Amino acid sequence: MRNLCFTILLLLLFACDTDTKKRVNRDSLHFATTDDAELFFRNLRRTEYDYQNLKAAKLDIFRHQDRTQEADYPLLIPALVVNWRYDEAYIVLEANELLGEVRPLIVKWRDRQQQEGEYILESNNKMEQLRFASQLYEGMQQGQQFFLSTDSTTLPFMDKPTDRKVFRTTLFDYYRLTRNIR
Repeated sequence: MRNLCFTILLLLLFACDTDTKKRVNRDSLHFATTDDAELFFRNLRRTEYDYQNLKAAKLDIFRHQDRTQEADYPLLIPALVVNWRYDEAYIVLEANELLGEVRPLIVKWRDRQQQEGEYILESNNKMEQLRFASQLYEGMQQGQQFFLSTDSTTLPFMDKPTDRKVFRTTLFDYYRLTRNIR
């Protein structure tokens, strides 16, 4: 009996595993959700988020509870926006005051082998925000360092472990909700 309970507990732990090593299917990103994914999010993952309902727009917004709310550095926080009426979900990248609404937003990256590149967010449309967030997510998985590039300076960006964890967790929950993960 003890072995059976232990086995069931072990299976439950593996079933709830948030494997952040899984890859994003960026070739076919979409916003559609599935009923089973919605149930999983509502019953298990929602407790980690602050909830806001926009009745007029028929949208529910979820922001991770562990997010940095007052930062003295530029920061992007992903909000998971669910449109239950149309069975869709979106990622909205919310900038803090220090980052503002600068467009294009240019984030330079450097990996462990000293290769470099950049990710650019041109506008705020939902697909472009999702693509940009997906690039940052995959860069975080690969251990890339990010730098915010402005006309006059380059600043470290998304370099605090808590900020990166909140970003990765929110994106992973989004990908699971929309089945955009392999």
